[in-house]
Amino acid sequence: ILKPFVNVARHEELIHAIATEHAGGLYIDLLQTFRDKEEIFQSAVSLLKSSLAHNGGLLKHMQGSGESIKRLKQIKEIKAKKEGAQLMAAPTRLNRTKARANPNKQKHSHRRKSGSVLALESLGEIIWMLEPQKCHGL
Repeated sequence: ILKPFVNVARHEELIHAIATEHAGGLYIDLLQTFRDKEEIFQSAVSLLKSSLAHNGGLLKHMQGSGESIKRLKQIKEIKAKKEGAQLMAAPTRLNRTKARANPNKQKHSHRRKSGSVLALESLGEIIWMLEPQKCHGL
């Protein structure tokens, strides 16, 4: 649903069309509404991050909005709890199966991060960008 916007965001000459000062609230609404729809959530995080990187006015507007930061933190907390619960359940079953199949083999997990985990990390970076600079040790 957001693929066309993600494609537009990849082009420097076009991103201004989707990185408006009003877009920040829209992207946060999408994150909140579609937090259980991974593809939409990941796209909305990507669009918000790109928009903040390319529009200083949007960045300043959102930095001054405690409500935006509060909502993003709440969304991240809810997603992290859900993701954590899923990660805690899945590897346990996987590790038991591997242990039975190869009892002498050491357990090394070289799993790639899921799109959801990467989206959560990006959301954390967005929150960091929006929080007052005094919190960053600068």
